[in-house]
Amino acid sequence: LSNKKTYMFIKALERADEFQTGEFKKWLQASNYDPQEKITAVIDIYNQLEIKEICENKIQEYDTKALNNLEAVTIDPVKKIELRSLAQNLMRREL
Repeated sequence: LSNKKTYMFIKALERADEFQTGEFKKWLQASNYDPQEKITAVIDIYNQLEIKEICENKIQEYDTKALNNLEAVTIDPVKKIELRSLAQNLMRREL
């Protein structure tokens, strides 16, 4: 609704065809619209472009990098276990 340029939005624009790009622009420029209609239209485009899967893959990539970096840190093993546990809990939470 607030036209933020999120990772999802940017990825969608990168993958969108001419029609989908036009739909995005229409909703970005709209000043008088039904909020639910805008949400539904944008989600439909995201679904067509498989944006959820792209985002989930990117999240997994960053999760793996974070855990690998944690393993490379030289600290007390007990503290590392606590940090790993915290990180894994954060990675599994629902947003």
